[in-house]
Amino acid sequence: MKRLTLLIFLLLTGALSNSCKDKYDQDPDNEYLGNVLPEKTNVKTYEIVNLIVHENLADKYQATFGSSSIELIKTSDTTLTFYVPNISNGSVLLKFELATIRYNVTETAEIKVDQFITDITYNFDTQIESLNPSTTDEAEEVNRLRKDRQEVIQLFNSLTDDEKRQTILFYEANKEVFQSFATTRFTALARPAHRPLTPRIIQASDANQHMQELNNVFHSSNDYTNDLQIKLKTTTVMSSRSNCPKTNFKSYYGCTAETLGHAAVDLKNASKEFLGMLALAGISAYLAPASFGLSAIGTTLALGTAGYLLLTEIRPAAIHFKNALISFLHANWIFTKSLFIVTAEIFHDQISTSLNLKPSFRSITTNDSDINAGSGYFINAMNSLSEYWNKLKTLFGDLPTYKNTETPTTLATNEIKISNISNANVQYLGNTGQSVKFKSLSGNEENFSYNITVSKEGFVEEKTLTGKVVPKRCDPNSIIGTWKVELYNTCYPNPDGTPAYSNTNTLILLEGGQSIWRYYDGSEYRGSYTYNPSNCTFSYNNVSWCSPTVSTENPSSLYSCGCLSMKHIKQ
Repeated sequence: MKRLTLLIFLLLTGALSNSCKDKYDQDPDNEYLGNVLPEKTNVKTYEIVNLIVHENLADKYQATFGSSSIELIKTSDTTLTFYVPNISNGSVLLKFELATIRYNVTETAEIKVDQFITDITYNFDTQIESLNPSTTDEAEEVNRLRKDRQEVIQLFNSLTDDEKRQTILFYEANKEVFQSFATTRFTALARPAHRPLTPRIIQASDANQHMQELNNVFHSSNDYTNDLQIKLKTTTVMSSRSNCPKTNFKSYYGCTAETLGHAAVDLKNASKEFLGMLALAGISAYLAPASFGLSAIGTTLALGTAGYLLLTEIRPAAIHFKNALISFLHANWIFTKSLFIVTAEIFHDQISTSLNLKPSFRSITTNDSDINAGSGYFINAMNSLSEYWNKLKTLFGDLPTYKNTETPTTLATNEIKISNISNANVQYLGNTGQSVKFKSLSGNEENFSYNITVSKEGFVEEKTLTGKVVPKRCDPNSIIGTWKVELYNTCYPNPDGTPAYSNTNTLILLEGGQSIWRYYDGSEYRGSYTYNPSNCTFSYNNVSWCSPTVSTENPSSLYSCGCLSMKHIKQ
């Protein structure tokens, strides 16, 4: 009886086990993702497909895709890559030890070889012509592009008919990610109406001049749109028009940063796709097309050749992007935080005094993610691009770097606001530029604090500062007008030892800091003067042989200039 009971138990257990196993293996709706995330599940035959996996990966995995046996290759620490085999349309399960994933497959349409060559030749030649080289270095870069492209075409021509067919299918199935960079998202910086349609290649040496031209356009031209046309085929023209607002530096360059960030992401995706194609073709690093042709056969040869064709086709767009990137990284557009490092604290009553602000613009750095959404997106995008750019440095050259440059600027009257003066005995009288006037209502020395807001090109900086109004000792307006300047020879004095009279000249001080020196013979020399209210003196620079400082409280005292001494007499 015990044996019979045990036999029945074993039979039931086996039946249940087989039933569960059969259901897992055969049920078409049974998926298991585990730690695996497919980037997409609607795919085409010959398309490169990635899986993101959050666990330690082996270098490769054996799998089935429907009834086809395939390999999944580790292409990064978290990525497995495979290509969709040539199967019929329909729903298919990918099965391997980490997951079971359902894909919807569409067959990639075939294209005749002659039509394919015509299309890719037109696309490449049209974009190459748009580079418009103007220097020897630029012409050499274009020639390298043409040479590399010819090497890829020779590789394609060396294939068998079946390898060419597969190459075209790989190309067609994977071209979208490359064209997304070359056409959809790529946007150069703004171009004024009088500029040629095709942008020149910008080298680092003239990027500053280029950005100055762009900034001039920013403030002078109503045509602030970018017209970059790339003909993709005879029936299609892509017109990329910048809609970045011309409002101010912050909004325009923030928008430009985001646009370039999108291009960087698209170029990263295209580079990642190309490297994935090489990995599936059995190559761990970039090889020249001719060298690759000697090392691969069959389907892997077709796959790699398609990758070379796709990457070569976007290289002119990569140059456009690189030039725009160089210009952007050289642009000084971020208002600096060093504005209030050392500010004026002593204000003479009702006398215009410079705040000693240090306004300047600087270029973007890796620490500027918080400037606006565009700058943050750009920095993250460049970080993600750098890994793949460096792997293809042989083709792209050095990745442009952050410049950390700075240039001073000025502040207009309406860009400075003073408010919240703490002392009721201090009155704010206004400003001209960054020169301000305060008045002591008590007539005495008064300490106070105040808020200052500086607005420049969309940036706003605020701070609470302290100051002191000191009573006015002298009236600066009293110096404006005509002064008689008597000259005396002190090296050869009068017999009684007093200075010997030489001649009389005229000094005219004008409003606004300009001055005129008129010699006794009528000749004139223009210059400028400065006034120091702290000690009631003024200085002027009209004569090269002397730079006198004149006290308005005792102007007739002699000022020594070597053998000649000056006496200033207000008229």
